[in-house]
Amino acid sequence: MNVQPGLSKTNAIDLLTTAIYAIPELKHQSRSADSPEFTEWKRNTETSISLIFGKTHHLRNFQSVPFHPFCTKHDRNISARNRFFLLSGLARAKIILEYMVEEVEESWAEDE
Repeated sequence: MNVQPGLSKTNAIDLLTTAIYAIPELKHQSRSADSPEFTEWKRNTETSISLIFGKTHHLRNFQSVPFHPFCTKHDRNISARNRFFLLSGLARAKIILEYMVEEVEESWAEDE
């Protein structure tokens, strides 16, 4: 595993766990993936993953999580559908981020 220059194992774990710990608050604050809070969290999380792993499958896996419904035309209950996709996407993102933490903990050299 190649560590980005200046990024320690501890810093990498801190960045990932910060994203994980923000998820419960997002579940309560955000009604959809269009909310400013969610948009900021997603952008910050993608930046953190890029800093830690580079533009690898880690980032692609996170970016592949659907936070929006695929089709909303003629959907009478779009608000509930948006909420469902947000919550299920956050649950999936949490699992992906937890796997990343586990990978860093197990694969990276200890900080000096």
